[in-house]
Amino acid sequence: MSTSDIPSSRHLSAPWLDFLKASGYTGFMKTGNSTARFACILLLVVTTTMTGLCASDDTADTPPAPSYEMKGIASWYTSDRTDSLTANGEIFDPTKMAAAHKELTFGTLVEIHNMDNGKRATVRINDRGPYVDGRIIDLTPEAARATGMYESGIAPVELTIIYEPTVPESQYNRAGDTGWYKLQLGVFSNSRTAWNIYQKLVGAHFKPTVEIIDGSLIRLSIRWVAAYRLDRTLSTLASLGFAEADILKKGEYSPFEE
Repeated sequence: MSTSDIPSSRHLSAPWLDFLKASGYTGFMKTGNSTARFACILLLVVTTTMTGLCASDDTADTPPAPSYEMKGIASWYTSDRTDSLTANGEIFDPTKMAAAHKELTFGTLVEIHNMDNGKRATVRINDRGPYVDGRIIDLTPEAARATGMYESGIAPVELTIIYEPTVPESQYNRAGDTGWYKLQLGVFSNSRTAWNIYQKLVGAHFKPTVEIIDGSLIRLSIRWVAAYRLDRTLSTLASLGFAEADILKKGEYSPFEE
């Protein structure tokens, strides 16, 4: 086996490393070229698959239970086109009990309480907005009628979460839409630099993923970061010297899906 046998652009899994070890290949210990030094790193790196979920060792914590109440102004909106898409990729349907919210997870069910007339209705969040100061939710025409604010256009409301899905209900695989993140920390040509950063991450209880790119470059990532842990994870990474602006966030499908 030679260093050219190492696959390019592939996740280095534990079975692959075990195979290299079992083969008794000692060429990795040579330090005369960067590829060999990189191969040496691969033997030392302990990669994980499903055990790497949630990005770090403190996996005992669970997603916070939905707890959300907010008061503000509601409005309603519509579209002149029949093929307009909502922010989660669905076709906008003015006859559905749906709404736009700036931050709630797609698929969240919210009870709208009209403070003027006492009417209540439940809507599903599938869009983003409103982007007018003071307004907290945009309803479809159907939802506006159900809450008795279609004629007035706006109304003071109170929002209460009834249900929030673990995985956002979205047609897209954008960062945040799936409920899981992959944080790409960097691609390195220097194997020693990559190894030092890897050790720093492990020391902070992360389980970084190592990938070989084009046979010689080393990409380090933190995979399967649950959305509810994102801020905490970014804060920890910042304390290690990883600025959020330099971290590439990508969406990932749930690791528990087949």
